[in-house]
Amino acid sequence: MMPWKPIGFWGWVLLLMQLLTARQVSCAFLQNQLPLQVVLTTPTQLLDNTTAEIQVTEGQAFQAVFSRPVIALGSDFGVAEPPKSLVPFTITCPVPGLFRWVTTNIARWDPTIQWPTDLDCKFEWNTALKSFDGAPLVLSGPKSITIKSKPIKMEIPDGGISSEFANKATDNQWNAYRGMQDDKFPEVPPDANITLTFSYPVYLPALQQALEVVSCCGSTAGANQKVKVLPCGPPFVIVDPFGTPEQQVQQRMNSTCAIVKLEPGLPPSGVAILRLPKGVRYNLVSGPTTNNTDIFLWGLRRFRIPLRDNFQQLANASQQFDYQDNGISYRRMTMWLPHGLAQGVTSAMIKNRIWFCRYEDPYDWSSKCNAVPFNLTQVNKGQLLMTVPDLWVRQHYWIKIYSSGGGCQAVRLCISLASCIPVRATAVS
Repeated sequence: MMPWKPIGFWGWVLLLMQLLTARQVSCAFLQNQLPLQVVLTTPTQLLDNTTAEIQVTEGQAFQAVFSRPVIALGSDFGVAEPPKSLVPFTITCPVPGLFRWVTTNIARWDPTIQWPTDLDCKFEWNTALKSFDGAPLVLSGPKSITIKSKPIKMEIPDGGISSEFANKATDNQWNAYRGMQDDKFPEVPPDANITLTFSYPVYLPALQQALEVVSCCGSTAGANQKVKVLPCGPPFVIVDPFGTPEQQVQQRMNSTCAIVKLEPGLPPSGVAILRLPKGVRYNLVSGPTTNNTDIFLWGLRRFRIPLRDNFQQLANASQQFDYQDNGISYRRMTMWLPHGLAQGVTSAMIKNRIWFCRYEDPYDWSSKCNAVPFNLTQVNKGQLLMTVPDLWVRQHYWIKIYSSGGGCQAVRLCISLASCIPVRATAVS
């Protein structure tokens, strides 16, 4: 047996260092009592095991507060990007952002742009993360969670369809969304410019490649139409200030609106769908579209002459509405011409196709309807004025306008001063 010898001062120092090193490897200070955990997050769903996905909007940031310091105080000063071992979570979305340690135990990631649309990506915790003194991360919530954002919206705004031809033909009274109850809207003349608005900026060259015209509803329209995309004016863009120069150039070509022309235009009474298809990319940062986004477009409606631009036609005699809808209170009635009149067509020619009569019994539509004289003049390209000197109050009248094809447009009218018996309208043939 070797005799015991004193180890001396430096021997004790060496032994103490070995013991401390062994303790640091095996366990951090109070590791069992105070493990490294995530105690608070923004958004809060990151710690909820019952949440499979979260939806982000606007400039939503991601932040995590830990129970122990993860970095040494001041260790991140002047460091452009921390090592991956000190990044507590990653975001797989194609969205530019900045990560930083707010304090030694608070980490934050901010997008440098507003959250794009149609995202479907992941937030993932770094399960190998350790505290500054070596305590491993003990995760109580899900290891990853899906990040989603709203799908992009594509719409036609009010006044979003313009037609130089239709405006000239009606003295600027044409409107793509005005008409009778059974008209189809929006009406798209062959020369129309269609303005589209988007809920997030789109890259116009990508939009040009993505948009489709699709046939529908038994119409052959859309089978041969192509889309031409034009800028709608100064773009409203979202540019990443930290992006590369090449990325910033492309982002400046983004816009929340675009003008679309169909080539060739839709035929009369045709219908087609303008579609942003599922699965296409429309800018650098958004995800691919999650659904088809469709807008129905209708060709020129058939020629009819409503008594005003919002005249409501009912389907059958059993339906009713207020006298204000079909009630006439004056001996002069403005008749709206949705498309104007063709060259050479006069008001006298239109008058010869109009039949105007009064029922002998205003309560009985089967009673005899006697002709009533009237005058017809053209006020401007978009309006006719019908003057009936012999209009009586609380009576029922019938107007029929015969077409060149043999059919007719017919409607019954109630003439009233203040109130009226229920008014009904015939179907238009």
